[in-house]
Amino acid sequence: MKSPLDDALTSINLEASYKDANIALIHGDCRDILKKIPATKNVVIISDPPYGIKWVHNSNPRPIIGDDAPFDPSHLLGFKCVLFGGQHYHTYLPLLGSWIIWDKRCSHKGGRKACNIGPCHTNHIGDYEDIWLSFHAHRTIFRNYWDGWIKATESGIKRIHPTQKPVALMRWLIESYTTPEDLIIDPYAGSCATLLAARSLGRYAIGIELDAQYIAPSVDRLSTPLECPILSKL
Repeated sequence: MKSPLDDALTSINLEASYKDANIALIHGDCRDILKKIPATKNVVIISDPPYGIKWVHNSNPRPIIGDDAPFDPSHLLGFKCVLFGGQHYHTYLPLLGSWIIWDKRCSHKGGRKACNIGPCHTNHIGDYEDIWLSFHAHRTIFRNYWDGWIKATESGIKRIHPTQKPVALMRWLIESYTTPEDLIIDPYAGSCATLLAARSLGRYAIGIELDAQYIAPSVDRLSTPLECPILSKL
């Protein structure tokens, strides 16, 4: 019996840049590839797409493909979705859905009064990121300190993508909003954090990445054992 991963790869009919028993990475345009995958209830999109804000990182000034124009997520919305950055393209999103928060701040453990009452700015880019869900869910906050090179998890691990996300965060999203029977798809795979998280849980996942410069570093990352960081949730 074929796995959900193998069934999807048969439908896609493209050679994977990386594949093992649980995950695969494909170099290509998700807008074309997703048309080949049936939008069943057991297919879940978990992804950090371009936001359409022309953002660049000072350590990697090369623009992100697709970030130079307003982002339209319509090619994703036929699937169950968990999407970062929805506030930037909220006019394209259905009214129904839920929002959860990734809290990126450092926990001062009561060491600053501002942490108890009032603002607590600790991150040079932003203290949190919102995540849009295409379904109803409890309004939840997940904390993982993440400020440039200072990280609560993955300290010392090289950044290979300007908007790289923690594997611990992606693992929590998978555990919280998918089932073991689901196929997880990340159409904007970037650093492949979603694939690493899925594999650590024994889940099936496909990553799709359009930008060729991230394929080789991602294949190297997927080929190297990565200890899954400890999860913490507020």
